[in-house]
This record gives sequence, C-alpha cells and structure tokens, in this order.
Amino acid sequence: MAYIFNKKKMAFIMLLHGLVVFAATADSQNAQQKKVTSNLSLPVIANICLTSPFTCLQKVDEALLSAPQNSRIYFEILQYKMEALFNLQRPDALYQESKKWLNQPELPLPFQVTNAIYFAKTAWYRGEKEAAKKSYFLAKSLLAQMNEVYPSPLRLVQFANLQMQLKEHQAAYDLLSDLAKKYPNSPDTRFMVELHGNLGHVANRLGNYKNALLHWQETKKWVFLFGNKQQIAVVLFNLADIHNKLSQHKEAVQNYQNAISFSVEAGDYVKANQARFRLLKTQLKQGEVCSKDSNFNEIEPQYLPNKPTYNLDQLKAQLSAC
Repeated sequence: MAYIFNKKKMAFIMLLHGLVVFAATADSQNAQQKKVTSNLSLPVIANICLTSPFTCLQKVDEALLSAPQNSRIYFEILQYKMEALFNLQRPDALYQESKKWLNQPELPLPFQVTNAIYFAKTAWYRGEKEAAKKSYFLAKSLLAQMNEVYPSPLRLVQFANLQMQLKEHQAAYDLLSDLAKKYPNSPDTRFMVELHGNLGHVANRLGNYKNALLHWQETKKWVFLFGNKQQIAVVLFNLADIHNKLSQHKEAVQNYQNAISFSVEAGDYVKANQARFRLLKTQLKQGEVCSKDSNFNEIEPQYLPNKPTYNLDQLKAQLSAC
C-alpha cells in the first residue's frame, strides 16, 4: 500500500515539476523577449478551436506567439492545433508538428501523451510502422503514469482511436465500452461525441452494423449539443454510411443531404464532395438518377479522395440521360 502511495506521489511530483520548470523557463524568456500582444487567450482560442477547426488553424499560430514559450498554456494551445489538423485530415502537417516534440520528457505529461498518439497515427499512415508502434507503446506508458495522478477519459478515447488504426479493434472496443459504462451522461459534450463516434467506428469495423448505428445515433445527439458544424457534418456522413450498409437507403439519403448542408456551411469542401458522391451512389440503388442532377454537377473532383471508391467516371457512366 505504501509502495502504491509513493508511486502516485512521485508521479504527481514529476507532473508538478514539469509545470514549474516550464513556468520558470517562460518567465526567464519573457524577460528577454518583447511580448507579442494578442487577444487570443487560452479560453478564447479554445472556444474558437472547439467551434471550427478551420478558424482554429487561421488563428492558432498567433495565439502560440502570444503565449509564454514552453509554458503549460503554450502546449495546451498546441494540442488544439494538432486536433484541428487531425479533424481536417492533414496527416503530413500533423506528422511534422508532432515529430519535433518527440523524446522530450521534460514537457508537460498531458502534452507528451497527446503528441505520442498523434505521431503514432501519422507515422502509421505514412507507412513508418516501427516508429508508429514505438510511439504507441510510449503513449500507453505515459497514459498509465498520467491516469495514476489525473485520469483523462478523453485521452483514453484518443488512444482507442489509435488502437483502431493499428487494427486492434477488439481492444479499442473494450476500452471504449468501459468508458461508456463509467461515463453514461458526462456533461462534457466533446468527450461524449468522441466516445460514441469512436464506438460507432469500431463497431462498424467489427461488422456489428446495428450496434454501430445505435452509437452514431447517440453521437448525433451529442454533436448537435457540442455545436461544431464541421463535426456535425462528419457525424451525419458516418450515420448515412451505416444506414447504407443496413440497406436503409431513405435514411441514408436524408443524412447525406444534411451532411452536405453542414459541410458547405462549415467550409469543409472535402466532406461536402464526399457526401455528394455517396448520395448519388445511394440514390442509384433506389432507381435512375439524371446526369443533370445538381449534386453531380456540383462535385469538385479536386476534393475527392484518390481512391477506387470515388471513381467519378464510373459514377457518370451510371447516370441516365435526361
């Protein structure tokens, strides 16, 4: 028992020491450097980033310049930047950002966890499997340390998302299911969106489409409370996909149409064009679709993924003359 207490105490001291060191470093640097003035305080930039990842990326570098360098606030802001890059599917930029902060144990522990998770995800995407696995085990170890002092359910969800990427689907599902039982009605809407959205993803990958549908319906409830229009579009898109897999084409069409509206409003042209393409493919299952359909003519090919599932020429050939 004493051993466990001392271990927790030591972890807390390490976490506190990191914050003190960074605060002292920031004070020293601020005494030597001219302060950059900005209205983008941590609460302001946090609100911006939670509302719109696009606006976040437009403003976050200014906020970083105004924050004391290497301070706790600096790294909290940097985490919002990383999340925006992840949500907007910009893996190359996220890889470069996360790579430069690796192997620096003096950084705040929560940031080290987030950084290790994002580096592992992007390294895996780039085919750097060994580097990704090394960062995965680092994130796992750091999370264990952190949860002894200050449990972070949101970071556990992010870690489960990484497990999915590494194809550890059952482990991810078990972790997320335990969190869902522990936090059935958390007041943190962002956490609830991430929790049920990831449960929807992993249930889908495990082939349990009916269960996935329930989770995406739950995610839809929470994402409207959260209020991020880009994320609303993503959730509606994924909900439509599950309806499609269950041959519920009417419901799929409605959700794709709503996803297009929210994507356009949020400025997410990638998701808007993906939804237009999927909408037309779903409508073809219901009957003929005219080649002059507005959704087809509004598709911007440069925003479609370079994948066989988004073959625009093939889609065009399936449309009817009218």
